[in-house]
Amino acid sequence: MPRTNSFMGIDLGIKEFYTDSNGDVVSNPRYLRKSPLRLKRRHRRKSPRAKGGKNRHSNSSMSNCQRVLDRDTTL
Repeated sequence: MPRTNSFMGIDLGIKEFYTDSNGDVVSNPRYLRKSPLRLKRRHRRKSPRAKGGKNRHSNSSMSNCQRVLDRDTTL
């Protein structure tokens, strides 16, 4: 790539994800707002269950929820 003597500025913000010096605006991804709520619900379902209880077995399948959320929330 040829070297140029031009510079570019990037302004990170809250309403917009970023605005560059050319005036291009990229909107903020809003899907991350729902992630903590989903995580909170899933952790509640995963909370300790009674030994020998019916719901204890379903907790093993819930351990996948953290992996799924990590995959969904990483950029």
